[in-house]
Amino acid sequence: MISFVSESDPIGSFNKSRICKLLPTKPYAWFYDQTHDNPCQIERRSVEDSITRSACVTMANCSTGSNRGYDELIPHHIDVVHETRFYSKWGYQNKQINEKTAIISIKKSLNKLHMDLFQQGFTQLMVDQLSTSALLITRHNPETHKSVLLISHTSFFQPSGKWEYINSLSIEGVIDDIILEASINHPQEKEPVRNFQRSKEYINGLEQTKIYFRENVLIEQSRCIRLKSPNSPDYIGFRTIEFTNEFRPGSIIALQISLLPQIRQSIINIKQTIKQFSNPTSQFNKIVKNLTLIDLERVLYRTSDEEQSDGKGFDVYIIPDYGKLNYCGLQAIITILDQIRLFNQLKHPLVLNLKQGNWLMNYIANRLKIYSNTKQ
Repeated sequence: MISFVSESDPIGSFNKSRICKLLPTKPYAWFYDQTHDNPCQIERRSVEDSITRSACVTMANCSTGSNRGYDELIPHHIDVVHETRFYSKWGYQNKQINEKTAIISIKKSLNKLHMDLFQQGFTQLMVDQLSTSALLITRHNPETHKSVLLISHTSFFQPSGKWEYINSLSIEGVIDDIILEASINHPQEKEPVRNFQRSKEYINGLEQTKIYFRENVLIEQSRCIRLKSPNSPDYIGFRTIEFTNEFRPGSIIALQISLLPQIRQSIINIKQTIKQFSNPTSQFNKIVKNLTLIDLERVLYRTSDEEQSDGKGFDVYIIPDYGKLNYCGLQAIITILDQIRLFNQLKHPLVLNLKQGNWLMNYIANRLKIYSNTKQ
């Protein structure tokens, strides 16, 4: 659902063409954790699922909303037609609500995170599952290549003393910050719906729920995770995170991740390489101007029969689960990439082949290096 409603591309998407074809698009979505006509999620699920549900909504790249009473942990549906009591007023006197009430401060922080992700260009999204109850949601900035990871340990049912083990998480990057971590726990002996006492004067919420919430937490001070590897930029391995027993159902944690320095430099090098294609004075364009028509035909086209007749041992490239390319030259790949980019087909056999190894790049280079005119 998060992926469906979001106005986001998957992480690692292709750059869009400047000339766009008219394609079907999704209508813009407004994503709620709960609306006024939804059944109360505390009755349907659990108190503990309140912040995990809202956190998942926060990570969607679209407009989000909620309903009065959700942040106050009101454990029943508020009937806007027949309800005669008033909502509690905002203030610091008895029977009033403020930022310390229930999960109001957590929702405020999540709303800020939602806005920051939008304003700072985190336009790409990926949703993964660490266990049947733990979700990993990633928002990625394709320009800075920074990411924000949210792990949400959902609680569709009233939790017991035991829960499913969550596998450790490996991150290829530097953990810059724990943006926030929070958990909610209602005493098991105080059944939240059956034992709840409604006020006769105002619409009240649960008061015995235990809330934990912190922002900008140092890794070594986190209650929810333990880092099992170095985190310095000089360390080139994966950062391995293990979840503590405090990361119970009803817990969330948000991390900001940046690239390792050597990967950041590699991306800079790639961008500089791409820039030369549009620069008429670049070394690349000087080489292209010196190519003959026969050279260009070899670079762009060449059928299987033509390539084999040269006796150099080359043929058209074969992509697993796709088949032989139409040409040995670049045009065969360009034609496929045009279709891939149009629909952002990140699971296309060509894309998977590029991710799995350098075979295609080596093939392109090796067949051109055997001729003096195309060697450069």
